[in-house]
Amino acid sequence: VCAHLIKSQGYQTGGANCHFFIPDEKYKEKFLQETEDARHSAELLSIPFYVFDFTKQFADIVISDFISAYECGATPNPCIVCNRHLKFDAMLKKAELSGVLHFLNSPTPDWKPFCEVCSAHTGMGVREAWKLLDGFREKLTATGYIQKRRGEQKIEWFQSLLEQEVLRKFYNQNGMESMMEHYKKLIANSEITAASAVKNLMSASEK
Repeated sequence: VCAHLIKSQGYQTGGANCHFFIPDEKYKEKFLQETEDARHSAELLSIPFYVFDFTKQFADIVISDFISAYECGATPNPCIVCNRHLKFDAMLKKAELSGVLHFLNSPTPDWKPFCEVCSAHTGMGVREAWKLLDGFREKLTATGYIQKRRGEQKIEWFQSLLEQEVLRKFYNQNGMESMMEHYKKLIANSEITAASAVKNLMSASEK
């Protein structure tokens, strides 16, 4: 219901299912069914859906804190630790970046910049990230934009190579290095303007 209300107001939204532990055989079927139910709900709303595997982080952060609190005679509150370090940190950062991207003009036609979260360490969201990249490539290939951009990049590369070659030949001319040092001293002492020095060097290189 919340996702539907948010989407109906024009906001970008999505669904996520977080796995914090590996269930035993008794609860495994129910565990998987809950994930599929959440995925189906996201499909009905036409919003992206992600499955985040936090099992390792849950054990390293939440369970260890829980045990440490008991060992110290304190009353642990695992939900606070879980919300702070697992559920909300990445989501808040995503929301902040998405808010910034909202004001940016995309350099790519018919494509809006967005922000997603994934982890190469845990694999969280990596599969979904590849799907987004494939979708980006397929859409821009179909519109011809990628081919057009590659042609523009080839021209940019050609111009860059040409400029480098012209400069290389210019600097490698006999006596050019000493002439440049000479003019640098004159410019530093205000004995000649930079524009005049460049004009003199170009004239010397053409002789």
